Amino acid sequence: MSRSRKFFATTTHAHEHHPERPAAPRSGQRLGLGSLCGVLLGFLPACGSGGEITSGGGYYGEPGTGGGPGAPGSPGNPLAVALEFTAHNHFSDDRTETVCVSVPFPEGGYPDLDDVVVSGHQTAWNVMQRWPDGTVRVAQAQFTDVLPSDELKTYTIARDVPAMTGSFTRNSWVEQNTWLDYGAEVRDTNGVAYRAYARGAAEVLQETPLVQTRRYRRYHEAVSSPGIGRDYLTSTFYVTEFRDVPVVIVDWLIGNDYLGADNVPAGTTDPNMFPLGAVDVNEASFLVRGATGAHIYRSATETVAPPVSAGGGYSRFEVLTDSFLGDGQTRRYRAMIYNEHPGASVEDMMRWRFTATAMLEEPLMPLATQASWHDCGSAGLLGGPIAGPTDAFQRAEHDYQSWESRDHFGTWGSRGDALKSATTGTPRNHPLSPDFAHAIAANHHKLLRKVEQMAWAQAMRPYHLFGLEVGAEEDILLWDGIPYEPGSRDLSDETLGRKPLF
Repeated sequence: MSRSRKFFATTTHAHEHHPERPAAPRSGQRLGLGSLCGVLLGFLPACGSGGEITSGGGYYGEPGTGGGPGAPGSPGNPLAVALEFTAHNHFSDDRTETVCVSVPFPEGGYPDLDDVVVSGHQTAWNVMQRWPDGTVRVAQAQFTDVLPSDELKTYTIARDVPAMTGSFTRNSWVEQNTWLDYGAEVRDTNGVAYRAYARGAAEVLQETPLVQTRRYRRYHEAVSSPGIGRDYLTSTFYVTEFRDVPVVIVDWLIGNDYLGADNVPAGTTDPNMFPLGAVDVNEASFLVRGATGAHIYRSATETVAPPVSAGGGYSRFEVLTDSFLGDGQTRRYRAMIYNEHPGASVEDMMRWRFTATAMLEEPLMPLATQASWHDCGSAGLLGGPIAGPTDAFQRAEHDYQSWESRDHFGTWGSRGDALKSATTGTPRNHPLSPDFAHAIAANHHKLLRKVEQMAWAQAMRPYHLFGLEVGAEEDILLWDGIPYEPGSRDLSDETLGRKPLF
């Protein structure tokens, strides 16, 4: 129960501030039920077993339980090229989760995946890469399953079974939480606060019946003072929700990523056309209210402060203090937000609290087998690694532990990648990333965390301009960063509004 208690220590009590919303028990009160946890886990029914058929033909977990895998799918028939992947639950308790895994496919094999599934599971697909002939090269399989504690599960791809299609349905526990709200706050050198929220219209980037990701890009506006007389930095929120799991994942980019222009048309009010240049940032924080539990992923290594009250029911997670954001620079954080129905049963409450904590502390990193990648030739430009040596797993474990134990994280850390932006030949940019190849050859799931974090390091580099498109005939020189360095300023006709700043 200690893990669950750790996650939910960050709960905000927004209900106490708004009499129009029925009061729910405080999370502290619910945690008082934790003494029953050991007993309950021994008697939990299969999550969502049986399920119910919806009007669209899909299966949900039992009504009111917060989700779950529902009824099993058909086993289907074997593929011509056998494709398998594994998932390892490193958490100390069972978890019920929508598994998202990249699956390789052979060239010329599958124009679409309408009748392809994970054997025995209802499956949705998000195609990520295609071969030159238009057939699927890599696609993300999405399905919901229960993974017992510390179990390594093997899954097989099958054919002749319809995949899930249609629009996304929001999780019922998330839908009922009308008070859920999140955003960000920054403060300038005078201490003036500017806020932005993930509200209103959003761009839907990916959507299947099981998973939806949408993007909000917002400008921070002064809360109660003119401040600098304009917006101050941006926040981009990538919000991922799951039909079968009452968790919302928010990937938040705090940024100085204004596009800018040298000749702004008269009357233009688009903030994206007016760059700030490098600016000091006294504070930057993630805001959330209404959630049963919330936490920042890898908060210790990211040097994120514990949450404090920000008024109005919001909790504030401070991520930057007395720092700066260079021109075109961003920083990335991931928030895990758990939503619980006020009338949840103890069994359902504990099941989803354990799952939310597992997603935070031991994120699931499923991985297709070495044989699957090799036979399809789909991994990177080189196609896929050969089988590793007999001690491949021990080597990969050493790589992971030496990376995880080093002090190269924090606000401006390298995370195992080259720190300087202009460095060529970075580990992340190989034709086949060595760490990804080693993870595949050894079937070492945790090494994918290193691959993830090296990719995240890219967000720190001062090259991010929102909406930038550079055509072959455009005189925009992006050499060694934003085009206002002395050399590039003379060679680039368009400096994206940076010439006045320079």
